[in-house]
Amino acid sequence: MYFEKDNNKKNHKITFSITLAIMLLASSVAILSFVKEKSFAQTSDPVTNCFLANGSFQDAAYQQSVDVFDKALPNDQTLKNIAASVGDPNPIRNTNDLYVLLTGNLSSDNLNQVENEISSLLAAAGFTAGQQENLNDCIDNVAPNQSD
Repeated sequence: MYFEKDNNKKNHKITFSITLAIMLLASSVAILSFVKEKSFAQTSDPVTNCFLANGSFQDAAYQQSVDVFDKALPNDQTLKNIAASVGDPNPIRNTNDLYVLLTGNLSSDNLNQVENEISSLLAAAGFTAGQQENLNDCIDNVAPNQSD
């Protein structure tokens, strides 16, 4: 009888230790994921920050829309033409390049064309209407107010 009670205590201690280890591992992964996302937000360009601030990269649909948007940038002829018209020989390869274009020496007309093209790319990428609105507002605020 005494022997059985002692084994039960050992089993409970082992089970508790394993459960505690699993909980610590899960919380560590969650914390590392949060820290990674926050540190990425602090080191990235303001356009990327808009994507980080307006959706969760844990959401597969949102991540897929971001990927589609990113992949569309290098092939967008309107953005290429506007960049070339203001003397930027570099193609728009990513959101950092888009940020450089938005904050460059654009006329009001060019800025409006870029913002309209971004809206089209967001819609084509599959973002929800609310996400599109929030992202458009955020990205529009990245660009300085310019006039001819």
